[in-house]
Amino acid sequence: MIETDYLIVGQGIAGTLISHELIKRGKTVLHVDRGHKNSSSSVAAGVVNPITGRRFVLKSDFLQLKVKALQVYAELEELLQIQLVQHLPMIRILRNEDEVKRWEERKEDPDFSTHVGDFPKDSFLSEVLKIKGNSVAIKAAFKLNVSDLVACYRNLLDVNKLIIEEEFDFSALSINLENCNYKGIQAPKIVFCEGAKIVQNPYFNFIPMQPSKGQALIVELPVEKLPYMINAGLIIVPEGDNRYWVGTANKWKYEDEIAEDELEKRLESKLRSLVGCDFKVISSAAAIRPGIKDRMPVMGAHPENDNLLVFNGLGTKGSSLGPLWAAHFVDFLSGDIEKLNSKVSIERFL
Repeated sequence: MIETDYLIVGQGIAGTLISHELIKRGKTVLHVDRGHKNSSSSVAAGVVNPITGRRFVLKSDFLQLKVKALQVYAELEELLQIQLVQHLPMIRILRNEDEVKRWEERKEDPDFSTHVGDFPKDSFLSEVLKIKGNSVAIKAAFKLNVSDLVACYRNLLDVNKLIIEEEFDFSALSINLENCNYKGIQAPKIVFCEGAKIVQNPYFNFIPMQPSKGQALIVELPVEKLPYMINAGLIIVPEGDNRYWVGTANKWKYEDEIAEDELEKRLESKLRSLVGCDFKVISSAAAIRPGIKDRMPVMGAHPENDNLLVFNGLGTKGSSLGPLWAAHFVDFLSGDIEKLNSKVSIERFL
């Protein structure tokens, strides 16, 4: 019999962050994860951007999220001996008069203005991209290399024999008042961090998930790595050399997680209308993202069995939301706080 404090189902960004926080507090963990090629963590660009949407919304808790995220990612960089964070401003293209007007109004707000600045004319934007309109810089943005984080943390788990590479089999799970037993493993608690697969979880499928399919491209452009990201109705993120992540095309109704020609063509068409040069599509990948209607994570215990826990729903903002809320959840599990924040507690769905 193998004993561990926590059995963690899933090892995307959610499972990785929960595992890291538990180990920091002296707990033992064991993961069960098959390693899906098309997981949302493997396809994500990892963009952390304080100002989003057509109305340039600034999240009120962004500074708190950013400070915690950079702290945790620095810990993981030290642990894994890799670079995970790149501080790259987001260049936002104001594409019409309404956007210019909204931007001018918003930047008068002192809280807003600390994150932004003017962006000087750039030859790539003016000569290669067919840009019409002003360019402004969101200085506080950064990029997390999510796929490297998950892959390198997985290697560390594997070396230490802390991961079982298989699909979790619910029929092999038995639960009593004190422990959960799974194929010769005994743990007082199981944390389900399965991403979009939670809809197939017989214990937590009551959570009102709103998963969506997102598809992105890796393309080659005839320009070396840019020192910034671009939002021009399409997000363009430098990946290294002359390769760029381009996304995303979204779909709410889908049959599977396989990349679709329709979505790839949609992305190519958008990029072609923006870029005044030839480009080459290197790859196209899709994933199902585990979103929730209120765009906040969900965490807590099953209403009838507190041996079973969930941490999910990071959606498209996992790189920014994950570190703070993973630490909050583990604070709760460790008894450092009495209650979970009502914004993220599973109780909001009971």
